[in-house]
Amino acid sequence: MAPKTKLMGGGGQNPRAVAAGEVELGLCVISDILPVPGVVLLGPLPPELQHAVTVTAAVGTRATEPEAAVALIRFLKTPTAAAIYRVKGLEPTAA
Repeated sequence: MAPKTKLMGGGGQNPRAVAAGEVELGLCVISDILPVPGVVLLGPLPPELQHAVTVTAAVGTRATEPEAAVALIRFLKTPTAAAIYRVKGLEPTAA
């Protein structure tokens, strides 16, 4: 497969290359695939091949509006936000 393999960086390059016809198959995070027209998501890799990316949030000690930052973080942990994550191809964790 080496002659047919094209390694690319992140940032949605793989699905854009698929959409442009530069490659026939691309592997990347689901959230990079969903917004690209002309690309069909075939599904996630099997669980034994998955690697989770965890995103965290914190409020800086010098934040000018720490209450607003805390309110945002609280919202990001709600079922409403979790539903949006799923639509965008992300899987929320239990917080």
